[in-house]
Amino acid sequence: GMRKFSKNDNRIKANLMFGHSDTIQPLLAQLGLYVDPVPLTADMPWEQAMARKWRTGVISPMAANVDMVLHKCIDSKNVISWKTELLHNERRIRWPKCGADKTNVQFCSPDDLFTAYPMAGDCKFDEFCKIPQ
Repeated sequence: GMRKFSKNDNRIKANLMFGHSDTIQPLLAQLGLYVDPVPLTADMPWEQAMARKWRTGVISPMAANVDMVLHKCIDSKNVISWKTELLHNERRIRWPKCGADKTNVQFCSPDDLFTAYPMAGDCKFDEFCKIPQ
């Protein structure tokens, strides 16, 4: 995963996982994306309902995708640092829980990412998604 990439494990070039909207939507929620300030209610005016950020038909169409890209950055003194970028449906979006003020940064270091999203470092994907024999 991302920890191996950022520790200079050059054998790994890509780590791709695929799912459906049933897995994309919970991921978007865990990342803190598209949070509305007012909960959806049955008596909400139509205009307000249509202006909501969390609209499943918009955020999770049939070809929905989430990309987390790890960039290797080398400064003028040849010091290497790593930054992650978040894309949703091929559009760059800001990390909502990352950065010094924990809001809206375009690039997030892996250390800041795992601090902002502690569940990411603890996920045992191979164990959790294992197919019984």
